Amino acid sequence: MSRTPDWIARRVHHSDAARLADLVGDPARFVADDLSQRVSLFTTAIDPVRLVDPDELWDDALSRGLRAPGFRLVRDGDTLPRASVTRAAGIGNETVSDVIQPNKVLELFDSGASVVLQGLHFTNPALARLATNLALDLDQPVQINAYLSPASTRGLDLHFDFHDVLVVQLSGSKRWRAWDRLERTATPVRGAPETHAPTLDEVGEARFERVLEAGDCLHVPRGCPHSPETVDEASAHLTIGIMSFTRRRLVEQALTRAVGEPATSTLVPPGGLGGVGKGGEAQLSAAATGAESALGLLATRLAGPALRRQLAIEVWRRQPVTRLRSRVPVEAPGDALLAVTPGPLVWAEREVDDVVLGLGDRQLRMPAEAWPLLYRLLDARCESFTIDAVAQSLRRQLDSESVRTVVERLIAEGVVAHATV
Repeated sequence: MSRTPDWIARRVHHSDAARLADLVGDPARFVADDLSQRVSLFTTAIDPVRLVDPDELWDDALSRGLRAPGFRLVRDGDTLPRASVTRAAGIGNETVSDVIQPNKVLELFDSGASVVLQGLHFTNPALARLATNLALDLDQPVQINAYLSPASTRGLDLHFDFHDVLVVQLSGSKRWRAWDRLERTATPVRGAPETHAPTLDEVGEARFERVLEAGDCLHVPRGCPHSPETVDEASAHLTIGIMSFTRRRLVEQALTRAVGEPATSTLVPPGGLGGVGKGGEAQLSAAATGAESALGLLATRLAGPALRRQLAIEVWRRQPVTRLRSRVPVEAPGDALLAVTPGPLVWAEREVDDVVLGLGDRQLRMPAEAWPLLYRLLDARCESFTIDAVAQSLRRQLDSESVRTVVERLIAEGVVAHATV
């Protein structure tokens, strides 16, 4: 019998939320030709009503006790002081100082300030599902903010972002200008001296200029200067940040995991500079050999299976949890039709003694004997199943009671549920 691979992942999108294709048309072409490469406009995008209603965003912001940094106000390029739009409030036996003052926000909006709602993928269920779908399509972390702007105003100054952005116009219109990357912003690193905001004299003539209408989707690569402003009507748009999971981040994470292992924690021999020891050159040679060993360990952390797991963990730890554990016991008769639920990427990896199951916000370990069953259920060809049918097909590898135990655990974790017909 052939051995199954040691890794499998299952993507089940939320059917009631948009996907990348709804925003950019052809996802493969977008990834190949546009992502992180060029400013591009997609005018046949999704009906914005399917994403979120701007009135709903306003209602949530003003009536649900929103707290900073979940929001901020910007006007003419400046972020207004947090204290000007927040107040102190008692919660239990503690006092917090960052609760929104809704009428103050409306007053400042009327005087030309834009309201920026931040981290909506964590607070708005519909946008959480959208972020999950986009992360499933892109294998990159995704964040979602919204900008609610009055007519004929400028919120942010000319600037660039450290990640790619998809701008989706929800209502009204907004004028956008964008420029090619400057040499110093080609691969921007947050905090580096050369990443100060560009000036209009520095960028010259805009490469892209367009008024976005409801339903338009604009892609702005990281490092590309851009400047938005409303025209003669109020505007609401989403900014979907594709969070640029870079090679640098991969190396940093791999190095962090390698620290503390013998190859990286062995002492550099004394005497390399001519002090007490066997002699400078010999000690330097020994230090170099040890460093090469540490680099070899780092290389293994960046090789196939280890890198794949690192990517899965790093992307999905930053995403909202849109798949929940069952709050009440779920009965699953042997002939009940079951299916994997939508939500964050589900992945399984076979190790020597057990199986690691990744669920987005957490990882579980299961006995190695569960691998054939997990592989079967996470195969994309398995759209639905019954416990009885799976137990019958795996009878030579796993007894029926073990099949039921594993499936019931998956049901309890929210990974499997009764299939919708």
